[in-house]
Amino acid sequence: MALLLQVLANGILLGGLYALMALGLALVWGVILVLDLTASEPNARLVAGQGIPSVSEIRFAWKQKQLLMADLAFALEPAPAGKSSPAPPGPHSDRQTDNLNT
Repeated sequence: MALLLQVLANGILLGGLYALMALGLALVWGVILVLDLTASEPNARLVAGQGIPSVSEIRFAWKQKQLLMADLAFALEPAPAGKSSPAPPGPHSDRQTDNLNT
């Protein structure tokens, strides 16, 4: 009988602990959602006021995409047999500082 009462008391205490933890998580989650201003919907008037991009803007964006894809394809091209590809310049290479100063 004493064992049954102890198991019952332990179960009630453990359940209460789980309930307190769940309540704490729910409170924290609620505060995060209230304070999260970046998750709000964008202002519909601002989005609607942007308008459709012009043909020249679309062509410019398309050309930029083509150039970026060509650069990426060239960078990923394997080196010919017998030749090792040069290492790309590091963030503090002399080549970059020369380009900036000229």
